[in-house]
Amino acid sequence: MYAPRWKKLMFAASLAVLPACGLEDPKSPEAKGLDPQAPTELGQTRAALTTGPASCQDIKNANPSAADGEYVLFHGGDRSKPWSAWCRNMAGTPAEYLSLPSTGSSLNFSQYTAGVNNGGGTDVRTLFTKVRIDPTTLRVSTGDQTFSTSSGLLWHGDAVTSMSYAAAMNCDFGNPGLGNVDLRGTSFAVAPNEFVAVGYYASGGATYSSNNQVVDLWNRGECGWMSVQGADHPFNGRDAQLQLQYRQSTPASCQDIKTALPSAADGEYVLYVNGDAAKPWEAWCRNMAGTPAEYLSLPSTGSSLNFSQYTAGVNNGGGTNVRTLFTKVRIDPATLRVSTGDQTFSTSSGLLWHGDAVTSMSYAAAMNCDFGNPGVGNVDLRGTSFAVATNQFVAVGSYPSGGATYSANNQVVDLWGRGDCGWMSVQGADHPFNGRSAQLQLEYASAPPAPPAQPTSGSFNFNASNTNSATQNTTPFDVTLTAGQTLSFGTCSVNGASGSGDTYLRLYAPDGTHVTANDDACGYLSFVGYTATQSGTYRIQAGCYSSSSCSGTVAFTIQ
Repeated sequence: MYAPRWKKLMFAASLAVLPACGLEDPKSPEAKGLDPQAPTELGQTRAALTTGPASCQDIKNANPSAADGEYVLFHGGDRSKPWSAWCRNMAGTPAEYLSLPSTGSSLNFSQYTAGVNNGGGTDVRTLFTKVRIDPTTLRVSTGDQTFSTSSGLLWHGDAVTSMSYAAAMNCDFGNPGLGNVDLRGTSFAVAPNEFVAVGYYASGGATYSSNNQVVDLWNRGECGWMSVQGADHPFNGRDAQLQLQYRQSTPASCQDIKTALPSAADGEYVLYVNGDAAKPWEAWCRNMAGTPAEYLSLPSTGSSLNFSQYTAGVNNGGGTNVRTLFTKVRIDPATLRVSTGDQTFSTSSGLLWHGDAVTSMSYAAAMNCDFGNPGVGNVDLRGTSFAVATNQFVAVGSYPSGGATYSANNQVVDLWGRGDCGWMSVQGADHPFNGRSAQLQLEYASAPPAPPAQPTSGSFNFNASNTNSATQNTTPFDVTLTAGQTLSFGTCSVNGASGSGDTYLRLYAPDGTHVTANDDACGYLSFVGYTATQSGTYRIQAGCYSSSSCSGTVAFTIQ
């Protein structure tokens, strides 16, 4: 017997008050498209070395439900040429815009400076936050004012209320017209020789700087303007084409990011080992308002990943195991050495005594001081661009013993250590707790071997009951996805799918996060479409609504 719809709604509402049970909202947001994590200013998301989406239409083709917003596109589809695009009108005909991080009253503006020939008007200044760009030709449509604001009013035959991008104008030999193009924080520069003084007795200049990412404009004349070649009276939306060029940026440090763009905020960026374009890595830049510091984010997190533990024993005054979990570690971008004592991005539990109170552990360490249960630890760099250098660990202390087992192409190291008082940790570490530091040497990792071919379609059968809406007693099935691939699966709407009863489907990401679910897409059967935001193994869980019984065939496709 099936539950009435109102009962289902009440049950769904009850899930909202049970976060501790892991029952996330099945209507949680889905990925907007390929590579949805847009660059933060000079940063770029990590991308596979294959082709990628070159236009917003490519994003929409992969995920028709993709909404307006920021996406990573790749010039010419080349994954080595990422850039941050704002995709507009995704519900209709998508259009690409280039977001301009450098904004303000004197940045990315165009001004027609009023004079005696303008009927007593006021300067007309237009400020731009985004500009329309053709992702194939990299030409900016200077007349598109979708993302702009204008002030002032003057007369040039008719009323002038706005200016086109990349223009400066004056019509009485008085104070010059002014303008500015500032592409710092983007992946582009202005092509050379793009500007010309036009009009009656026109004079002016276009001064390029910051590796052609900044152009300052001025102009005056009987009636003249300095603007893009081909521009005719560049106001009120009149259009010309400003040619940009892709500019490979290979910052080696967070300070390089800040130097190029002083307003850059704390966040994730792509750096390059010693500025080598062939060695990108994803860094978290901290304290960008002061002295920037680089951290390596650790995608592999959990109670038994990237942790260090001092296992308590009889010599620790009845204390409890001290375990510290790390989500980011401090790294020197020049030497690739990790400061194991930096606990900025860590959490600790437990308390024991080793002379003084021990409340935290350094990274990459395992400790025990009574020959009892060993201390344990783990380093897991999977999902990063690095591996652990060989022969980094040693057993130290009084009668120490232990081990450091490398695996996963040296991206994983499992540690154990014990002794009268002993620890297994990085060479040079002295009692690795409470922030005491040593240097763990990493190496840039070459690309891992290609995973075995993943079927593009398939199915599995299930028969279940009392699954609490696919949260217990479920039938699991794993699929491997690459970021950007779209998985469609269901007991309906996919070729070969079928079901009996009230089915319920959930999907979990490689890190165990619940990402989406469905109930009743086709009557009492279920269907899910999801575009992967990270590469790895995803788990489908097939079950039934509430405590009911159901069965069927879950079919899937991967595109």
